[in-house]
Amino acid sequence: MGELVKNYHSIATTKLRQDALSIFEQGMVAVKTETALRRNIAVNGAKLKVGSKVYDLKNFEKVFVVGCGKASLEAARVLEKMLGKRITSGIVIDVKQGKLKHIKSFVGTHPFPSTKNLQATGQIVAMLKNVGPRDLVIVIVSGGGSSLLYWPHNVGLKNFICATKNLMRSGVAIREMNIVRKHLSAIQGGQLAQLAKKSSLISLIFSDVPGDDIGTVASGPTVIDESTVKDAMRILSKYDISNKCNITKGDLSETPHDQNIFRKVQNVLVVNNGSAVKAMVAAARKLGYRPRIISTALTWESYSLRL
Repeated sequence: MGELVKNYHSIATTKLRQDALSIFEQGMVAVKTETALRRNIAVNGAKLKVGSKVYDLKNFEKVFVVGCGKASLEAARVLEKMLGKRITSGIVIDVKQGKLKHIKSFVGTHPFPSTKNLQATGQIVAMLKNVGPRDLVIVIVSGGGSSLLYWPHNVGLKNFICATKNLMRSGVAIREMNIVRKHLSAIQGGQLAQLAKKSSLISLIFSDVPGDDIGTVASGPTVIDESTVKDAMRILSKYDISNKCNITKGDLSETPHDQNIFRKVQNVLVVNNGSAVKAMVAAARKLGYRPRIISTALTWESYSLRL
């Protein structure tokens, strides 16, 4: 005990505190990247099982891994352990630095994009444009991906950052924030899946949003989008961001709504806060408590953001 809570021994001064920390740690273990992936993925010879679906890797010429967000580096490392040399190549963009065997790792900026993010995303776009019908693309989607995966439609970096800052200052809900980012982007809101539409695509989604709307996580690069440019413009006007940041309707693009683009896409919710809650409930029961889940989707402004 105390592996994840570094100051465990200094604060676990009573039986009640020890129990509380034990319950908390079980929740954290349940959402560790490797634990979550191995709970959803299994490799047996040439068979790759993801959720309830099985892929025969012999049917694919190449396997690519693409990732964005703060879990992407570690998730890519786990996928390399599981798939090894079956991975042809790949690219992940994270806030952490690390070296991988078969996949390129780039360090980007967050919560605002930069030219580093743009350059790394450009390499992902170039890779996906060349995938074919006998290729398999595995995408890692995690929190922070809306900024790290940065490939704008028609808006400059300065104006994109301006819009993001002002939306944050307004206290806008993450769903509204990402509706705007989807339509300022040429890769989010299902547009990554559109780039790779010739291939089979598996998207491994690490949810960091209340309610687990997978289209909101990292602005849903592999998920069909229900919003429109009209919705994005309404939000920009509501918070007076169009004027503040010089963003017009021409800076936004419609996201793909054609179901056929997504017919070879498997979106898998790998982990969410419910995974942690479920593990904590089980741990509490083992200790003799009677836990009750109030909600797994509470939201509240935890601090004043100064930007």
